Amino acid sequence: MTLYTRGGDEGKTSLYGGKRVKKQDPVIHAVGTIDELNSAIGVAASFAKDRHIQKVLETIQHRLFHAQSEMAKGPNVTVEVPVIELKHVAELEEHIDYYEAKMPKQEGFILPGGSQQASFLHLARTVCRRAERIVWSAGFRGQTPQYLNRLSTLLFILARASNKGDVGVTYE
Repeated sequence: MTLYTRGGDEGKTSLYGGKRVKKQDPVIHAVGTIDELNSAIGVAASFAKDRHIQKVLETIQHRLFHAQSEMAKGPNVTVEVPVIELKHVAELEEHIDYYEAKMPKQEGFILPGGSQQASFLHLARTVCRRAERIVWSAGFRGQTPQYLNRLSTLLFILARASNKGDVGVTYE
């Protein structure tokens, strides 16, 4: 068995369920951007020294696969796929609250950077913001847009936590 199928050589790809769509279809664009986000989070996780942060990021990566499955499910497909639910959004909020309570009050804007882990978390945060915009543009209205919104906030606070609360260069 080979990894290539030649099925996309003409600019089309398949949704889950078999429906063929153009590769520039907004849903494919959204799914691909979430894939980028998942990879960026994987890079950030590879630099995580804190086991709790590693586990949080790993769980998020699995949730992003769920979001992709839900979005790529073709019309009239009756097979159940995992979906992002409100409880998953709430999980992110719990993590945000936990880490925010450990941080000094933020007094200004923070330039992205610091440690390697924090830098990659900031990069993942910006990819997440782009993914959120694209998901909205694709017309998707499940819990995924909310999840991405909270995720970008969590990635921000994790970047701060990775820098041990140092706020780096700020300006007002």
